[in-house]
Amino acid sequence: MKKPVVYNIKSGRRYLNVGNNRSIPVSGIVGIFDMDSTTVSRYMRDWLRQCQNEGTIISVATTIPKTVILYDDGVGRSVWFSSFSSSVLRSRLK
Repeated sequence: MKKPVVYNIKSGRRYLNVGNNRSIPVSGIVGIFDMDSTTVSRYMRDWLRQCQNEGTIISVATTIPKTVILYDDGVGRSVWFSSFSSSVLRSRLK
């Protein structure tokens, strides 16, 4: 079984496995949100549509996405869709 949070000894950075064998640096995660509660708001649906038009959405979900991860690496923002639940991802960060 893979470890959900990986520590890279060379760079000293922690990475979170967000699904489909993809990992992102923990330091860039701005927020982890539940897809069902996020898409209830019309403003959030409009914002996600705008992100999709800009090409900043990265989907690693193999099924229907359960989580929206807002990520900022200092250069630009991206939105990740994951098939893991938000509670699973948050518990992996602890």
